[in-house]
Amino acid sequence: MSNVFLARCESPAFDDTVVSPVDLTSVPDAPDGLADGESVRFWGVSDGSRNESNFAKLEPDDLVLFFRDDAYVATGRVETTVEDEDGWASDAFETGETFSMLYSLSAVEEIQVPRAKVNRLFDYSDSYEPHGLLRVNPSNVDGSLAAIELALQRVSE
Repeated sequence: MSNVFLARCESPAFDDTVVSPVDLTSVPDAPDGLADGESVRFWGVSDGSRNESNFAKLEPDDLVLFFRDDAYVATGRVETTVEDEDGWASDAFETGETFSMLYSLSAVEEIQVPRAKVNRLFDYSDSYEPHGLLRVNPSNVDGSLAAIELALQRVSE
């Protein structure tokens, strides 16, 4: 069964690495396993025991909802996960923090859904906001990931 994750994306690099694919011919030396082509969409996770624990649970086809400025602004599906031991992402992009763990994404869709609507979907308080990477408790996920994506697209402003 695939999981749902919530990820904070306040970094200025979000638009450059998730919303738009990264051209790896212009930003060489990406970590092995991040991409198998010439472009990739990816996001990162900073050090911390909770982030590390949730990163270890990421699997291909998991759904990630990205949060910033009091709303969820994008969704994507996990493709691969890699350790960024050399700090490639933090050096190549203005991340604002050090990302030591990276995950590549497919099926990225921009949305604009208020925090409270998503929080109700997963049985969180209206004011809850994620910090770092959070795995939604599977018992709070009703329906398929495709149904969740469709619902988010329909309520997107």
